Amino acid sequence: MSLSPIASHFLGAIDTSVVLASTKVWWYVSRASGIVAWALAAMAVLWGLALSTRALGPKPRAPWLLDVHRFIGGLTLVFVGVHLVALVLDSFVSFGFVELFVPMASSWRPGAVAWGIVAFYLLVAVEVTSLLKRRIPNGLWRWVHFSSYALYATATVHLLLAGTDNDNQVLVGTAIASIAIVVFFTVYRFAGPGRAGSVRAVPRDGWDQVVPPPRISRRREVVLGDTDEPYTSAATSAERDGERARGSASGSRTSAD
Repeated sequence: MSLSPIASHFLGAIDTSVVLASTKVWWYVSRASGIVAWALAAMAVLWGLALSTRALGPKPRAPWLLDVHRFIGGLTLVFVGVHLVALVLDSFVSFGFVELFVPMASSWRPGAVAWGIVAFYLLVAVEVTSLLKRRIPNGLWRWVHFSSYALYATATVHLLLAGTDNDNQVLVGTAIASIAIVVFFTVYRFAGPGRAGSVRAVPRDGWDQVVPPPRISRRREVVLGDTDEPYTSAATSAERDGERARGSASGSRTSAD
């Protein structure tokens, strides 16, 4: 059913931004994206703890397990971005650049908002150092990654204090349950049996275990094909033992002669 020319002209003259501003669409978007971002952050922390302990098996080495952990962290940053944009577009509370990125600058629940700002900076630090993992010292990456605990804690405080859903029993119960699980896995990792499977035994690149190259015998060089570059093959320990034995036998014969 087609609209009449008058109705079409009337609907075309309506400013979409006015409609969105007059409703609570952006407020709902900011609330929903904030809750999803917190849930993803909690999931990323729990997944990291599961990888660094024996929760996923004695030796979890599947590359996709680490990929899932990285994907969840990146998705958390995406939803935080949606959360910030929705706060700017919403007219219920006035948020600008200063209010979003400077702690205690907001006139609306400044303390609660400051917790979220700190969590955002920690999230950016964790994600940036993860992307630069191969280019920074391993110790620096590890200490920054440990700040994920502080990220989860500050994000949880922000969720329970800054949002209008802090009286939602389902949300509060979920937050309490996630806190209990994070505390349990943290104790399990650092004080329980999980410490034996800690990430300290895993190379900084993740799951691609670095195997030391075999010892090279400089005396065994052959030329392959038409190239002028020598190909150096590795002599096995048995071959080296055999060479030493033949050398000893030759020396004995020489002495006997």
